Amino acid sequence: KHPYQWQTEHFNQVAESQRNQAQGATDRAASRATISFADKQADDLNALSTNKIGHKMADTDALNNDLKKTLADVEDELKKLDECMADTQTGIDSKREPLDAVAWYIELRATRLQGEKLCDPEKLALEKMQATLNESVRLLESALAAQQNEKMRLLVKKAALEADIADKTAAHAIDSQAKAVTKDNRPTTAPAPFRQPGMPGGYALANSPSTALRGNISLNRSLLYAPYDPVQWRMSSKQIIDETRKIMQVSERL
Repeated sequence: KHPYQWQTEHFNQVAESQRNQAQGATDRAASRATISFADKQADDLNALSTNKIGHKMADTDALNNDLKKTLADVEDELKKLDECMADTQTGIDSKREPLDAVAWYIELRATRLQGEKLCDPEKLALEKMQATLNESVRLLESALAAQQNEKMRLLVKKAALEADIADKTAAHAIDSQAKAVTKDNRPTTAPAPFRQPGMPGGYALANSPSTALRGNISLNRSLLYAPYDPVQWRMSSKQIIDETRKIMQVSERL
């Protein structure tokens, strides 16, 4: 080649290199702008998510307090109902001895001579007393059966309240974990690969903080259900509370 050809090739290579450097600078600037925009979006979305999770946790606390108050009222009503049932049973037992005495006296009078077996006032009084005592026992046994039925209904609602409290407590714990997730410690499915020096064509996983924390913070996918509906979510607990209150009103009248 002639010297002028080498010089021309050199100038062309320098010009191409300068164009590549300019394009690289433009690409790096665009990358920095994209990264900055993505970081801002991530910050905004994280703030919005944290705020919404905070509101949901407040709703959970409020519902949990209502559930616990209702549960305490149910337990108090169950104690009163047990006392009432004990009093009713005592009333039933107190009628057994008079009934036995009346039955014995009627049986004793039946041993009189045939000519003395008259329908006298004493016989009528004994039969009336026996009928009155039997009716009292019947009414008390009916009341006891109603009390036992209401106790079973209260126990069913007590179990429902305890289960709902456990659900709300677990939900609050999950929300607390989710609220604690930040950009620096969020769980990742796979860290970004980077070119490992000295490894032709090979990539290694970045040894970043997110990689180290990935094993410590994980979301249980089995706990993901339908989208959160605040109205429906509250109504499930409020329905349990309202139904329990109605049962307690019936129990208080017994």
